[in-house]
Amino acid sequence: MAGPNTKWDALAAFLEKSQPDFVCLQSCADMPYELYQNDLPVNGNAEVTCGYFNYGSKQRPIEYYVAHYQSGDESIAVMARIEAPEREEEDKRAYTLLTPKKGLPPLIGITQLGVTCYSVCFPDHLATAEAEDALHRLVDEANETNLGQWMVGGSFFHNPEELEKSLSKEVYWGLPNMGTFRLQTCDYFVGSLPMMIKSPASQDLVSDHSSVQAEFK
Repeated sequence: MAGPNTKWDALAAFLEKSQPDFVCLQSCADMPYELYQNDLPVNGNAEVTCGYFNYGSKQRPIEYYVAHYQSGDESIAVMARIEAPEREEEDKRAYTLLTPKKGLPPLIGITQLGVTCYSVCFPDHLATAEAEDALHRLVDEANETNLGQWMVGGSFFHNPEELEKSLSKEVYWGLPNMGTFRLQTCDYFVGSLPMMIKSPASQDLVSDHSSVQAEFK
């Protein structure tokens, strides 16, 4: 569990204010959750752990289902807001882990509201051509899962104009109007449905990246 005055307190404050349906996280090895499932090995020592966490209080709960993937120093997670009537069904919620190619980043996603939301973090050392190839492969994987509409949010470590070459016109970009990391627009959304971006969503979260919030239409 995280202690007081940490990045998780800032996240809890943001969730209390905005209560988004999904949250995409990257580099989140120590994120808090109550574990109820820990038997989902993926590759080698990597695994997906699933659970939930109340970011509110007992009187005003703000609960999120958490799917968390970690392999070595890499970790990503996606969270989905739990509606009170669905509480007993959360351990049955579908998550998806896509690993398109060795050496390329995985996506972890949760399906809710007819949308599968994925979180991804590209390695910051990927050359532009490699990052473009990775994005194309991830888009193909997301399209082929037959889980309905989809969106990918994360740290791409490349500006979108570097990566959008030859992507289908049916793929939408949710772009902030300012830099999110070292003056680059590296954090954004790509998806199969139009979206509107609030940019940045919060400057209060403890990170060297500015967070981005998307509303899909």
